[in-house]
Amino acid sequence: MQDQSPSLRGFSQEDSYPIAIENGTGWESTKAAIIQICAYAKDFEAAYALAQEWDEDNEPPWGDKLKYQVTRLWNFVHSGEAQSFQGLPVRRFSRPDVPDFALGEAIVAKYGPGAAGKIRGASLRPPDAAHALDFVLPGNPWIGVSQYQPSDQQVCRREQIRGAESRFAWLCPNPFRQRQIKSGGKWSMKCDANVLRRDHVVLEFDLKPRYGWGPSIAKWAKAGFSALDVHGALFLWIAARTGKRPFMIVYSGNVSYHAWYDAAGSTEEEIAALVELTLPLSGDPVLLTPSQLFRMPGGTRVRRTSLNKIIRVRQEVVFWQPINKI
Repeated sequence: MQDQSPSLRGFSQEDSYPIAIENGTGWESTKAAIIQICAYAKDFEAAYALAQEWDEDNEPPWGDKLKYQVTRLWNFVHSGEAQSFQGLPVRRFSRPDVPDFALGEAIVAKYGPGAAGKIRGASLRPPDAAHALDFVLPGNPWIGVSQYQPSDQQVCRREQIRGAESRFAWLCPNPFRQRQIKSGGKWSMKCDANVLRRDHVVLEFDLKPRYGWGPSIAKWAKAGFSALDVHGALFLWIAARTGKRPFMIVYSGNVSYHAWYDAAGSTEEEIAALVELTLPLSGDPVLLTPSQLFRMPGGTRVRRTSLNKIIRVRQEVVFWQPINKI
């Protein structure tokens, strides 16, 4: 392990359990060893196991008090209080005041005819919710999910929802460090500092009347384009414009698609450029947020009608080409 001497504000000997200050097992040496273990271990369980091995070689041992200190130091090392996601600031975007309606109509005119059918026709056999989740977040990482609204997010181990994946409506496309983290002086489950790494970026478009798209939507409907033809056309345009192809497209359960792209190995600038491309077409600025939730592939969207009737719609995977992720 490399030598580290990070500052630990708030972690003093008085703040720790009383221990003997002898034979190199004082609080300062203990703190330094556990910090290095937490910095290099892949997850908390691995850090605790390594700390137990270390503890066996020291006298007197910490015993059952060790887990308390490992937990506190793990939370500090991975809290992100002194750094943002991946040590770099995440760019913040906003929608233009007026979307580029002319560009949108030109794209749909060129790529819209039969777009939804072309996308489905190019797909391999799509996975169900469980297999999609195993593919995008393999192993047993901490994941962010919600059954109803993104604001109801919970962070849990992937295996905790094994067999119930299709009941969820929302999923974060990136793994988390732990269940919750202290950021900005507050404990939070959903924050960029808690994202372990950016594995994917998801794109979507809000082509809705409230953003001024009403006349265009009427024109497209008159021309025979379905809402999914329109959204499919935008992703076909992105592929033609950038050469980037999604490995998965998920039906939102309403009128749009969510396209998943592999982000591993891409710089934040490259990812930002892809998201920025969507903004004139009412792309959502939060697409760049690493901790943002999107529609669970194969999950279930719960909709309430004007008559207060509950409708459950499957968020099916309409396009599946995992080779695009390799």
